[in-house]
Amino acid sequence: MFVKICGITRPEDSEFVAEAGADCCGFVFHPRSPRYIPPDRARSLPTGRILRAGVFVNQGYAEIARAADVARLDVIQLHGAQSRECAEKLGPDRVVRVFWPDNYGAQTELSRALEEWEDFCGMILLDAGQSLGGSGNSVDWRKIADIRPRKPVILAGGLNPENIIKAIEICSPDGTDLNSGVESSPGVKDHDKISAALKIIRESENKI
Repeated sequence: MFVKICGITRPEDSEFVAEAGADCCGFVFHPRSPRYIPPDRARSLPTGRILRAGVFVNQGYAEIARAADVARLDVIQLHGAQSRECAEKLGPDRVVRVFWPDNYGAQTELSRALEEWEDFCGMILLDAGQSLGGSGNSVDWRKIADIRPRKPVILAGGLNPENIIKAIEICSPDGTDLNSGVESSPGVKDHDKISAALKIIRESENKI
């Protein structure tokens, strides 16, 4: 299972995440976020051989492309009103498109929205709330349990060592994205929580 730890702001956290066995380290490039980090600062954080992802909220193609180059990003996570054309220019294979199930009245509406993006992204992320992220709230897992788009699905939204196994059992996602649920404060990661969550996730893989 693909595991991303997002909201990294400190070198001691990025280094720990890489050594602990995560697959991806995420940086938030939304200036209004308490986990914001400038691209040049993100560039300097050590991540070993794991993937580097950047979270963008409503920035346009030019700004995203510049930040991706500066921060040495492998993955671009789109959280806003970016178009499919923008994603295509960035390179669909490295784009993660974020959707909020609470914005859709019925599962069929969400499925239709996902289908429209399947040729323009490499992964789909389902998050809690109606915009942004990192709120600590969880998705209604049963509402999305039967969602099966063609692209891999990453589950986000308030995941932590206490609820991660239930989320996996209900949704069977292809990946998980942890942020506020493994922190001691915004942007400051709790290494014990990260280790505990990763242990649970990896053990769940052996039971499949």
